[in-house]
Amino acid sequence: MKKIIVMLLIIILPGYAYGDTATWNAILEGLNQGMNEGIENSKKLEEIRLMREQERLLEEQRKQLEQQREEQQQLDQQRIDAEKSKQMSQETKSLEINKPIYQENNPDVILSSKDGSFKVILPYGWIEEANSAPRKLVINNNLIESAAWITAFNRSDVADWHKFVKYQKEKFISKLNKAHSSPMKVLKINNHDAMQVEISAILENGIKARFLGTIIKTDKHILQIVAFCLDSRFEENKQELESIPYRLQD
Repeated sequence: MKKIIVMLLIIILPGYAYGDTATWNAILEGLNQGMNEGIENSKKLEEIRLMREQERLLEEQRKQLEQQREEQQQLDQQRIDAEKSKQMSQETKSLEINKPIYQENNPDVILSSKDGSFKVILPYGWIEEANSAPRKLVINNNLIESAAWITAFNRSDVADWHKFVKYQKEKFISKLNKAHSSPMKVLKINNHDAMQVEISAILENGIKARFLGTIIKTDKHILQIVAFCLDSRFEENKQELESIPYRLQD
């Protein structure tokens, strides 16, 4: 800009060498104003350039964030698909576990504990729950709206049979609301000593239920069976629930 002013002075000066001072000052003032405007314009151009550069950087950041969001969505979808696939696999496995096993020419269902310590032969409709522990069999029958669980203890681990039965009964009742039990019945089940009790109670969800608890002392195990259903269905299901202990084999 200074070079331009000098050149202009060189061009203009000869024509105005003999002019008055006012004219010369006007010329210099015009040149100075032009130089200042040029500087302001340069600043504005630089500001515009910086703004555009900032806009470009912001756009790049936006595109990067958008790409990251899409990649995260893809990862989330892959995780969801993997969980669905796993769940479907577990459900398929559960169906395989719950699939009734039939004896040849016999409609009964054979269900066994995972460790093989006992099995039970039941009428059609009873199935095993997938979450049964190795020495515990959890079963249900939606046809009669009933369920049961069977647990095996090593007989050698139980020193006092009567104390064990009393403890198991009291422990079970303590977990129920407004529980009432019948007197303990002494039985012989498949030539083994056994005790049985009926318990009525109200569950945590307010439903009234009836339980039939039986403990059998075999040569190898102490088998505990707890069968139950809705209180209103107990009388009609009682015969089948009472038959479960007699269908056990260890």
